[in-house]
Amino acid sequence: MANKQLPNKNLHPRIMTYWQTVLCLALITILCGCAMEQGTASQNRWISLFNGKNLEGWTVKITGHELNDNYGNTFRVEDGILKVSYEQYETFDGKFGHLFYKDKFSNYILRVQYRFVGDQTPGGPEWAFRNSGLMLHSQSPESMTKDQNFPVSIEAQLLGGNGKDERSTGNVCTPGTHIVMDGQLMTRHCIPSLSKTYHGDQWVTMEVEVHGNSIIKHIVNGKVVLEYERAQLDEKDPDAQKLIVNGEKMLHEGYIALQAESHPVEFRKVEVLPLAVGEHTPKPVPPVAKKVPKRLEKHGHVRIDNYYWLKERDNPEAVEYLKAENEYTDSVMAHTEGIQQTLFEEFKGRIKQADMSVPYKQDDYYYYIRHEEGKEYPIYCRKRGALESEEEIMLNVNELAEGHEFISVRRGVVSYNQDLLAYAVDTVGRRIYTILFKNLMTGDLLEDEIAQVTGNVAWANDNKTVFYTKQDPVTLRSYRVHVTFQ
Repeated sequence: MANKQLPNKNLHPRIMTYWQTVLCLALITILCGCAMEQGTASQNRWISLFNGKNLEGWTVKITGHELNDNYGNTFRVEDGILKVSYEQYETFDGKFGHLFYKDKFSNYILRVQYRFVGDQTPGGPEWAFRNSGLMLHSQSPESMTKDQNFPVSIEAQLLGGNGKDERSTGNVCTPGTHIVMDGQLMTRHCIPSLSKTYHGDQWVTMEVEVHGNSIIKHIVNGKVVLEYERAQLDEKDPDAQKLIVNGEKMLHEGYIALQAESHPVEFRKVEVLPLAVGEHTPKPVPPVAKKVPKRLEKHGHVRIDNYYWLKERDNPEAVEYLKAENEYTDSVMAHTEGIQQTLFEEFKGRIKQADMSVPYKQDDYYYYIRHEEGKEYPIYCRKRGALESEEEIMLNVNELAEGHEFISVRRGVVSYNQDLLAYAVDTVGRRIYTILFKNLMTGDLLEDEIAQVTGNVAWANDNKTVFYTKQDPVTLRSYRVHVTFQ
């Protein structure tokens, strides 16, 4: 949807307004105290490790393959999402994959938003069902052997539920390493966290607060679920032995990697907040908008608007400031993500997703709108003569939405002879529409289109003339009625 995404995937459009209203009220409560005084943006800025376009800055290592041989396009970027996918695999065959970021880190907070989707690829181990991980203090990908399954590292384990059984996420696993908990050296490979179970394809926010060789905290949806310290190499592990220099086993820094263990997983956010040595999770600092006085005069009245520059859509400073506002909101609201997801599931559960409007008759046709389970947009249909007749799909908005981050379609208007459909589409979000025409008898989209309009359209009874309205380019309010002939 829009750039600032709410968790609206598969949410029925009829409850979107209610859902957005609830969250907006919560945000207003938190953000209304942020003074708009002259100054700079937050000093505690997150660094995005993923650009939303490609794998630039990342190195692929898959078991049995050379460095950067991205077998089967396992790691890919689609629609702004970093995906682990197995569409090109016939069988998993032990091809454990890891995607390494180019830089080392020591003191930082790593934050990702992830979800598991689809089915596990054939041949994947049973324990790898809905299983992935964040590899911390990792060895470099260059130092791994060709057939090495896992990098020597600390793994913040990401797990998903099977729909019924309890299964915590945010656990810790230690390939080639050990950790200390409550003063004791832990040699178990995996230790569970105190997190709840996350079933289905819901997005989960995982944060790991890392303080060099000191404390490491796992935080799931704003709650600390695990804490340990003194990450160190396991001197009995063959891969770890190669990394011990002059007897030094303690891990103070290393690379970050995302894991691929046979189940498809998606990441829509991967970012790091560097910390000073000894610094703990900083309190979010709100961005502060600078003042740029602008004199506005209307009807003899003069006023000064210090923040008029924020209306300038093409101003890079305005865009960066709004991004900073979003980052601040994410930080402040992180602890509520669990209840947000709960509310989302409750709202969705109260709506009949596979639904249909009451048909109405116009001349020879019955017209109606229906929605399909799991689809976000309506499907406009009709039947000729009787409700038992074969269905004609005039417009499937789900298909029109493919490839767009946002779409709004004004309900189509059928010509008097029932042969043509006029409908309006906005893929930006400014309520500036383009009117398109479709031949309902052939299913073809006509070449004619009318851009920069409000989306309001009406046919004349000659089936060739349409009336439509245009908006003022500044206020975006309707102010003219136009007519055109085909």
